[in-house]
Amino acid sequence: MEWILIPSHKSKNFTLREVVHRTGGFPESLVPIAMYQMGRLQAIRDGACEFFNKEVTITITSGYRDPVYNLSIGGAENSHHQWHFNEDGSFTCASDFYSRDVPIEALYGFVKKYTQGEECYLHSKKKFIHLATENRLDENWVI
Repeated sequence: MEWILIPSHKSKNFTLREVVHRTGGFPESLVPIAMYQMGRLQAIRDGACEFFNKEVTITITSGYRDPVYNLSIGGAENSHHQWHFNEDGSFTCASDFYSRDVPIEALYGFVKKYTQGEECYLHSKKKFIHLATENRLDENWVI
């Protein structure tokens, strides 16, 4: 696996460093997934600003985790935070985030509608939203 230092890729409001939770390098093969995540989070932020008619910042608390880091924080062995490409060319990824600008429940309601068909749940105790690429239309998790 080819590792690179985290490059300075960024969207309007997010940098690659914000979506990658690794202190050393980052697999170069995963840069397209990181770009997707930045674009998706940017679209959510822009849509939330319009929906709530105010500035809504998004803070990413967890994005890509390498297997060692994921294990060290007690992440699930098959965590979607361990981004990867699937055999069919699709990919799996997840990010956790919140905003201090709107109540988390209101942001979750917006994100859930905005990202129909994607795995999305609200962690009501820790106050963050988990969003992954899995398409599980029948699930509406609230922990």
